[in-house]
Amino acid sequence: MKSFTRIKKINGQEYIYEITPYYDKEKKKIRQKSKYLGKNVNGVAVKVRSADQIPKKVLSHGEFVPLKQIAEDLEMEKVLSGVVPGKEVWPILTLAMNFATRPRALTHIQSWYEGTILSEDHPDLPLS
Repeated sequence: MKSFTRIKKINGQEYIYEITPYYDKEKKKIRQKSKYLGKNVNGVAVKVRSADQIPKKVLSHGEFVPLKQIAEDLEMEKVLSGVVPGKEVWPILTLAMNFATRPRALTHIQSWYEGTILSEDHPDLPLS
């Protein structure tokens, strides 16, 4: 049986699918398999998420929102800068956040840090 394309309208947006009919021996009926081809743009299927648009990395964010807010409310940055040099404030806060969320051995702290939003907010922290 020959494949054909079908346009489906979902939530007001048109998408193109390749439909392949086949015979189901158990149910003794002709059934269909559909394969997503892309969004309908002037009759042409355009994939919305292609391989070149895959995010380079996914960062953990949600668990740090309350911790960052607590650090801000308690003025931890200001307090710590009175005790340690300014360049060491965020490494200390980052290690404390690690201990509060997912304690890791210090040998694994850099890979943990690179997977968090902290690496975007405070890049290149010396965590060694």
